[in-house]
Formats: sequence, structure tokens, C-alpha cells
Amino acid sequence: MAQKSRQNRLFAAEDFTVIYESYINANFQAFDYDTIRTAMVDYVRNNYPENYNDWVESAEFVSLLDVVAQFGHNLAYRVDVNARNNFLSTAEKQESVYKLAEFLGYQPRRNVPAYGEMKIVSVKTNEPVIGSAGISLGGTDLKYEVSNNVNN
Repeated sequence: MAQKSRQNRLFAAEDFTVIYESYINANFQAFDYDTIRTAMVDYVRNNYPENYNDWVESAEFVSLLDVVAQFGHNLAYRVDVNARNNFLSTAEKQESVYKLAEFLGYQPRRNVPAYGEMKIVSVKTNEPVIGSAGISLGGTDLKYEVSNNVNN
């Protein structure tokens, strides 16, 4: 009989009822550092009051709770960002929008602006305009030529 009770205690972690009861008391709505830390402290205080009662800020267990709370906060943030990028209406990354558009059968093409070269021959203005050579260009006609390598 003693061996059976010992085995039951050893395999208590794999017992569904023990796991289910521990999940009932967990707070799964904690997403930031403070609420995750508070939820973990409350969980330990409610479920294991006789095993741990040293809540001094310099205790090793409290430091581990802080690390796990920070990790949980970072993980929750990254999961939230990735979840938002899975929908067109809330996507923030340009790459995510392109991938979602391709998934829907749309082949996005980026617009390429037209470019070309232009040479200014003369300028006619009443304002004082000085060219790159230091010569005044005021009072002359503005004419331009477009070279042949213009892309539309």
C-alpha cells in the first residue's frame, strides 16, 4: 500500500485533475510585466503558502519570478505583433501586407517613377539668378531640352 501511494505522489504531475485544478487558478489575462508578476505571486501564495513565504525582494525565487514575468511580457508583445500582422486590416509591416495580398491571389507590383535627364539652356526671370559659374542668368529665355533616355 505504501508503494502505491508513493507512486501516486510521484506521478501527480501527470494526473489530469491536478493539472486542471492548477489551470483553474491561473490568470491567463495577464500580458504586461506587472500583471504577470502579480498573477504569479498570487498563484504561489494561494496554492503553496506552506512551501514558500519569503517574499523579500532580494530572494532568489522573487528574482526568478521577475525574470519570468519579463520574459512573459516580451513573449506576449511579440505574439500580439505577429497576430496583428496576420490580417490585412491591422498589418503594420509592408512585407506582411505583400504576403497576404499574394495569398489572396493578387500580384503586387511596385510603381517605378519616370526618370530622365534635362539640360537647361537659358533662363528668363526678373529675379536675380546666379548660375554655377557665378554668372547672372536674369533676363534670358528659359529653354530646355529632353534627352532620349526618358523612361515612363
